[in-house]
Amino acid sequence: MKSSARTQGAAMLVVVLFTLLLLAGILAATLRLSLSSRQNTADQAATLRAQYAAESRLAEVTQRLREYQSILSPTRPGPAGTTINHILVPPSTTQAELQTYAEQFCNFNATANPWKDTQEFKTARTANDKDIFDTAQECAVDAARVGTNQFEILVDIITPEAYEVLDKSTERPSDTSNSDIAKAWWTNLLTTQQSGTGWKLNLRARRVVKLTPVRYRFYFGVLNARVRAQEGASQRVLLASRAKDGEWWFEIQLPNLLEDVLMTNHHRAKPSSGYDPEGTPGVNFTDQEFDGSIHTNEKFLFSSGATTKFRDKVSSVGCIDLPSDGRPDSGDCAKKVGVYIGGAYKAPDSSSTSDAQRDRSIVGQIINGTSNVNFVKKSDNTVDYAKTNFTASYKPLPENENDQIQAAKDGGLHFDGSVQSLLLKAGDRDGNPLSSYSNNKWSEASGNIYQYIVVSRKEVSTKISCTPGDWIYADKKSGSRYVPTAAYTNQVSSIGDYAAKQITTVWGKTRYQIRSVTCRNVESSTIVNEEYRYGPDMVLEKKPDGGTWDKATTVKAEFNGVIYAPTFAKVAGPARIGGDTTGALDKASPALTSFSQVTLASSGDITLSSDLTVSETPCTFAQTRATPPCTRKPKNLLGIYSQDGDIIFDDPLPKNVNIHAAIIASTGQATVKNYATRAQNGDVKLIGSLVENWYGAFGTFGSNNTGYGRNFTYDNRLNNGIIPPFFPVSPRWDIKSADEVSTNRLFNLISSNAKSGEF
Repeated sequence: MKSSARTQGAAMLVVVLFTLLLLAGILAATLRLSLSSRQNTADQAATLRAQYAAESRLAEVTQRLREYQSILSPTRPGPAGTTINHILVPPSTTQAELQTYAEQFCNFNATANPWKDTQEFKTARTANDKDIFDTAQECAVDAARVGTNQFEILVDIITPEAYEVLDKSTERPSDTSNSDIAKAWWTNLLTTQQSGTGWKLNLRARRVVKLTPVRYRFYFGVLNARVRAQEGASQRVLLASRAKDGEWWFEIQLPNLLEDVLMTNHHRAKPSSGYDPEGTPGVNFTDQEFDGSIHTNEKFLFSSGATTKFRDKVSSVGCIDLPSDGRPDSGDCAKKVGVYIGGAYKAPDSSSTSDAQRDRSIVGQIINGTSNVNFVKKSDNTVDYAKTNFTASYKPLPENENDQIQAAKDGGLHFDGSVQSLLLKAGDRDGNPLSSYSNNKWSEASGNIYQYIVVSRKEVSTKISCTPGDWIYADKKSGSRYVPTAAYTNQVSSIGDYAAKQITTVWGKTRYQIRSVTCRNVESSTIVNEEYRYGPDMVLEKKPDGGTWDKATTVKAEFNGVIYAPTFAKVAGPARIGGDTTGALDKASPALTSFSQVTLASSGDITLSSDLTVSETPCTFAQTRATPPCTRKPKNLLGIYSQDGDIIFDDPLPKNVNIHAAIIASTGQATVKNYATRAQNGDVKLIGSLVENWYGAFGTFGSNNTGYGRNFTYDNRLNNGIIPPFFPVSPRWDIKSADEVSTNRLFNLISSNAKSGEF
């Protein structure tokens, strides 16, 4: 029994020991699992911190790209409603120079044509970038070549103020006024890898698109970006590339001055004295309707009860340093954007940090401060801000008529003397005006239609007229005779004063006399009447004096449509049919045939004395927006341009007069003669565009209306490549950027995690 008890005790001891060993093993395993879990949690936290740090560095890269984008943008908001220019193209830049800039940007090899056709612009890109350019071409940047002048355009057009957006002065060119330093800075930025602590960035110039010969887009984009962050043993790498809308561009174009139904340089009447560049605009918006876009280089003024309706875009610049005519010395104007409501200036909200925000602020103040001003609406009945721009770019007017004078001499009609009257008429071979109008078109007989130009002009001739003085002695006695004391001549060699000689005998003695003679050019003028015509072949003929057209002589083998004179005292079309007073188009025989495009250009005044219509009536702006839209695009077009004078609507003038024309008064105004005293005579019914330096008066309105009202509608052809021949263009290149018409941003990137070795 004792032996059995001892055996049982030993077995129990073994069990206890085994249990203790098992518990120790379990405890050790539990401790190991706990330590491993803690280690995994620590590793995960380090990895997460590394991810956050990498994303933070990518945000730094994104901010850097925002700053580069700002430099490559036209402007940025300045203090107190001002605007700071980032891109300014020198006004003297020619079309050929711009193309050279573009080809340098692409690293063009002179042995090859860099321009290739592109399909990208044959359809709309976005709702706001929808203009069609069927002939657009592009050149891709050749990264394999290194051109010393590749970024010359950026050196020449980026202003020193633009670089101030870079937070650190050490990141800017050391001397922004030194072209070599600026060129090296751009070359380094756009051709080599930029890097810093934990980041690398490759930003590149990508391509140029030539939309038209005077409209270019310069493109930039991120090739790649890499960031890396380390937390303990954990490392995270992010690789970023350009998103679909990550391409940034700015566009340079020679703007079309005829893109508005009404454009004013100064939105006020021409002052008789005391012009103040910062003065309040003097033309109130009250209850007008604008069938087309409008623009001013100054600010608009709304009455507090205004119910104005805008059918298209409305834009203003806010210039505060415009001279009475011409451009500021800088080529651009100083700006203080805003609007006047009830005579009080309203600035954009101080919290606005972008032009888009400032524009919305001004629109809101107009809507809240007036009775019921209507801007263009979107389908959800909210304001379409693509149709408002109260921070627009300055658009200067033409500065001289030299191109038109030369064109008139080369292939048109150039008159040295003032034209007393000019009659434009579409007629048959016998000179009869057209008489049948249907479906917006006058009937033209095939083979029997001509454009007539009948001129009555001053022909000035010059001759020398001389006035002599009295004879005086110019000699002295020498012994028994007289000798001359002065040199003299009796030859007329030039205009001016000279001395004449005379030798005479007095009391048997030879004496010498002189007298002064004053000679001047004296002008005389005669009135010359001439008649010209051309057919669809554009051969301009002149009818002989008192003769017939079968004896006509050819003046120009291919008439270019330009007619120049120092002034036009009277410009008219055919007389109205049946004495109509309504302005019905079927009663206003056309001044121009269906094939005629004519520009009247002058240094001085041009006075319009009748209807001036065209054989095929263009669509009104409202008709192009109707359902179905009007799609007529006739070729006949009239341009009227005065550089230093006014466009004057004559007195008398038919009631409800029709004018189908693009009109520019570069330093003057378009105004109605005797507007304040003549009886109210209906409207000036314009289909076209009016561009004027000053807002000219047409009439007075109130208890006793006088003059004419305005019934203007835009001719949409003028914004689609159909303009009068050799018509003037803006002397200032316009700049726009991708954010105005798209969601494209330079900092739009797509990122993903990458392996450590990919940094």
